[in-house]
Amino acid sequence: MSDNRTRAEKKHWRCLDCGKDCMTDDKDYYMIQNDLWMKLVGSHNGMLCMDCLEARLGHKLRKEEILPCPLTEWLNPYTAHILKT
Repeated sequence: MSDNRTRAEKKHWRCLDCGKDCMTDDKDYYMIQNDLWMKLVGSHNGMLCMDCLEARLGHKLRKEEILPCPLTEWLNPYTAHILKT
């Protein structure tokens, strides 16, 4: 599979903590509550893969931390499962 993204686009999708390309795994497509993201990251810029997000949280992602939207409800099986429980 060819990756036609620019260098800037590739950098945008890198996890701030581990450097993983967050565009390569459905589990890394999510949105959490804005105030929680700002507490964890301190900026609207950047990405965190799910593993690094949960490491910063100190626990597995919880239903109340997820921002309900199509991205987290339908496109990400991991967050969709959390929202159903």
